[in-house]
Amino acid sequence: MASITLKIFDANNDPIDGVSIILDAKTGSTNSNGIFSISGIDIDRNFHYLSISHPYYTIEFVEFRGSLRDGEYNNPLLQRSLASGNIELTIYLGRLYTAPTIFKENIEVNALAVTGSNLPGALTFKLPNDRYSHTYSYRGQWLDPLAIELAEKRILPDVQPAVTDKGWRRFRSAPANPPTDIQALGRFFWLLHPGSPKDPQFAVAVWSPNINHDGPLDPLDMVVFFSPHTRDYPAKYPFGLVKKTNPGDQQYMTLGKKYLLDEYGFAYNLIARRRRAVMVMPICNKGSWGPYSSGEGIYRLCREVSVFLHREARTSNLSLKSVGGIDRKTWFIGGSLRSPGAGIWSTDFGAPPKVGRIVISGYSRGIDPVISIMRTWRAAGFSQQYWGCSPPSSSNSNRQDPNQAFSTAWQELWDLDGAHAPSNGGIGWPAYTALLSKWFSADQTRMMRLFHSLEQPDPKKDGNVFWKKLMMEDKPYENYKIDGARELQGKRWTVVHCDAKYIGNKPAVGVPPLPDAHHATPKVAFSHLAALSPVGTT
Repeated sequence: MASITLKIFDANNDPIDGVSIILDAKTGSTNSNGIFSISGIDIDRNFHYLSISHPYYTIEFVEFRGSLRDGEYNNPLLQRSLASGNIELTIYLGRLYTAPTIFKENIEVNALAVTGSNLPGALTFKLPNDRYSHTYSYRGQWLDPLAIELAEKRILPDVQPAVTDKGWRRFRSAPANPPTDIQALGRFFWLLHPGSPKDPQFAVAVWSPNINHDGPLDPLDMVVFFSPHTRDYPAKYPFGLVKKTNPGDQQYMTLGKKYLLDEYGFAYNLIARRRRAVMVMPICNKGSWGPYSSGEGIYRLCREVSVFLHREARTSNLSLKSVGGIDRKTWFIGGSLRSPGAGIWSTDFGAPPKVGRIVISGYSRGIDPVISIMRTWRAAGFSQQYWGCSPPSSSNSNRQDPNQAFSTAWQELWDLDGAHAPSNGGIGWPAYTALLSKWFSADQTRMMRLFHSLEQPDPKKDGNVFWKKLMMEDKPYENYKIDGARELQGKRWTVVHCDAKYIGNKPAVGVPPLPDAHHATPKVAFSHLAALSPVGTT
């Protein structure tokens, strides 16, 4: 009988101590190096069962068909290797899991909203237009095809638009043709990031594009988006209903749908451009961004997302070849391979992908956590083991410093009408440009994109040395021909400003609809900056 060694790691590739393990009839737990060794198991039996659990990580199960040495198994987070006849099983444990869901008819939801009920999960509903037999979706996510507007790399026209030109017709843009069929090209997940007994729980919205790639796409690019804060939200976080709303509004869950799907169309835009980039949207907990307003916190979240998606076979084309025991009716309500079922079977799933290119974007006061990430690496007040990224130690001194790894990965900053004026709660443009200058100059491959309707200095007129350096870096493309808008573009930077009359509309027009200036700006900006970005193209 061969010896079996299990090695358990977290999303940072750090060993996990105290993991409970059950393999067939054998039990035990990992040591401080994340290792547990077993002997006395008949590895050639036709079926084996492995359970891996820890209080602060998502429990994992693995079934084996045939020998432990070369049989198929059904958990992508496990890797197997052989040495001198012995078997080594490496398992990655993550801390993200799909949010629980509940189905209720409209009349029930509205009744619960009378008192602002705190629900136990994300609401779902039956899709009225069930084109793919999905049947159910998260509440309010219609998932209809949209002829989303795809902006060009140069956003302003060469000549002044006609008075009759409204909305997107004031920009270089065209509708996606054919309309973007988001149901056919990816999946939306509501995830929960649990805390220890003294830490809060956080919700995260994730859009995962279908990846038609044999084996894990490594590295995996990500676009992180911060919405304005939720300080004044009356609902209980994360599943509470707003009191006396009709239809009942599950306020925090509405945020993910609002920005990633139909109202702002961010995921639609990336999908229409065939970008293989994951969208990650932390949901602010009543004004608190928790660990996500630090460099190590957001980098750990990206790593956790990679582990989660690999567990769901979303990092390769495996999930496209097999439904893996997941009923299609649950594909858009967080149906998971962790649920009981046959699963997807293989003899080698590959390792979870490393995090690739990271774009960090913020809209309005959502620029505040972006600024905080520029300033702060350590997630103060949160366990580094569970929320952050531990530095190399004497036992793993060959591992790259995570601070440096994040600094290398964070290649793009998108400012989508960030509120910087002190009158809007910001730190002021002089302080902001000082931070931008430090971040931008630290790596000559970084890209900085600013797009505003709120107050923004004109780099050609403002005396700040940061703008002067940008203008001297290369000869930028400029368009000052348009009344009410201006555009400057260097090789690695963009500064666009549109006044309220130019970009705003009443009533809203277009897909996604462009309403007043502040709410129209991130829609145009995201589409424009996606056109300029290489994220998701590798």
